[in-house]
Amino acid sequence: LSRVPTEATRAAWDHGRSGGPCVTWRLDHILFTHRTLALRSRWATLEADPEGVAQGLPNRWTPSDHHPVAASFLPSAAPRLPDEEAVALLARLGDLDARHAQEQEALQREFDEKEASVAAAAKPADVEVQAQSQEEKKGKQKKKSERPPPEVIAVIQERRRRAREQKEAQAQERAAFLAPLGDLELD
Repeated sequence: LSRVPTEATRAAWDHGRSGGPCVTWRLDHILFTHRTLALRSRWATLEADPEGVAQGLPNRWTPSDHHPVAASFLPSAAPRLPDEEAVALLARLGDLDARHAQEQEALQREFDEKEASVAAAAKPADVEVQAQSQEEKKGKQKKKSERPPPEVIAVIQERRRRAREQKEAQAQERAAFLAPLGDLELD
């Protein structure tokens, strides 16, 4: 971004003072981008008002405590990435997204299978306990399910850890993909 070259827009006694001389500040700004706008003209600020600088603002001629800023721009068409480069970039991005999705699905399948096999191995010992507890709870509302066995908890924790690592690695890959791109490609 660029700043329209306005001069000082406020004139008053310095901070903490109860009398002159006046000092000036550049309080108001207009920011623009050269990619799509060309500065044609701007309003003059305090550089064109020596009385305002000397007496401070507001005064008899300027009722505000600062000069307004304004600028006129000539718009231009935004630059574009050539079509063949845009297609190639989108293809590379699509490949990256597809690969990341495949990695996530593979991790999901792997841990779904692990969790199912560990849960199945832990069930036979619990079958008798569940049958007894079902007889005791007949007619009563079923309470929140019991805590899973430690083996299942370990698989869940491992799944979360690996998913976190995968997300971090994929975020780094996306950042490395974006880092060399210029403004045209990022648009």
